[in-house]
Amino acid sequence: MKKRKISKEERKDAIERNFAGTGHYIYQNKLDAHLTLPKATFDGRKVVPPKGKFEGDSYFMQLVKPPNGLLLFIEEIKKEDKKMEENKLILDQPDKVTDRGTVEHVMDNSTPMQNINDSVDNKKKPDVLLNEGPMDGIEIITG
Repeated sequence: MKKRKISKEERKDAIERNFAGTGHYIYQNKLDAHLTLPKATFDGRKVVPPKGKFEGDSYFMQLVKPPNGLLLFIEEIKKEDKKMEENKLILDQPDKVTDRGTVEHVMDNSTPMQNINDSVDNKKKPDVLLNEGPMDGIEIITG
């Protein structure tokens, strides 16, 4: 029986699938020695010092569970939505009191967000030459 030859791309995809993980977690090395990890952490380290902490994805959970038990799971880092932060910044403003009454800050979700561009219209403009010839305005001095 012949073995099928695997291309570099297929091999690379298989390695990425095997090392893939999700989420964002904090782990700690349980050993009293340096631990070399099978893949790099979020900050790019592959070696963790004794009792050292690092941030990684769910791939490292296999090193937390028995029979390995090399790492200690500390906590999960949850990412907040960026839109929620924008809403908080707008809505957490103090109320203003004017001669007409109190002004409330409200986020209107019915209108779509407007993209801000440098140009007025979004059409791509053709490139414009700044000078006609590349040697315009240049004098060559021969000695």
